[in-house]
Amino acid sequence: MPHPDFAQFIDTFGDATSRAPVPEDVIEQYQGILPDFLLDVWREEGWCAYADGLVWTVDPREFEDIVTDWVAESGFEEIDRYHAFARSAFGDLYVYGERTGVNLTIACSTHDLLADVDDLDEKSPEAREETMAAFFASADYDRFDLEDENDEPMFERALETLGPLAADQVYAFEPAIALGGDVLVESLNKVRLDVYLAILREMADPDSPLLEDDEDDDDDEDEEDEEWRDR
Repeated sequence: MPHPDFAQFIDTFGDATSRAPVPEDVIEQYQGILPDFLLDVWREEGWCAYADGLVWTVDPREFEDIVTDWVAESGFEEIDRYHAFARSAFGDLYVYGERTGVNLTIACSTHDLLADVDDLDEKSPEAREETMAAFFASADYDRFDLEDENDEPMFERALETLGPLAADQVYAFEPAIALGGDVLVESLNKVRLDVYLAILREMADPDSPLLEDDEDDDDDEDEEDEEWRDR
């Protein structure tokens, strides 16, 4: 029987629409690193697509380099070591911190690192477990879908226009949003997930709330210096 919190996820998104079994040696590799909740999901479900590929549970090993590159020099790399455990159809990554649990989202499509900066403290194993269970129990379609320039959800139209994704594919904006591309279904194409995320990272640094805090502090210091000089 699935954990009640994951059963809630299934009630929302339906049964898996694509599935790959997880080798037991991989589960053993992540024992003590990822929460038992997630490892139990792997055993029961495998790595899967849900809601016709809107959201996928993934093999963290395939995303190690990508996650490392996206958090580099963002401030987050100093706080924790992160592992991707899920991703969206648009290439956004949901990651687990070994010290902080589920807090950070790497929104690759929009070049944003999203986190509650007031919740980056080290947590107990039980609390980290709860963050993973809560991620699945509270998930809804809006979390994984993107809205276009008219505030309309895009996934269902992308699925109808471009067809379903394979496990190594993503709906990609061409040109990328970071290069001024339009956030429209007509701008999407199906491409290789790993290649796309690597290219996106090379285009620009993601916006990080930790660096924004530093910039705000610098601005405050500059204002204080100007006030001192004006006295």
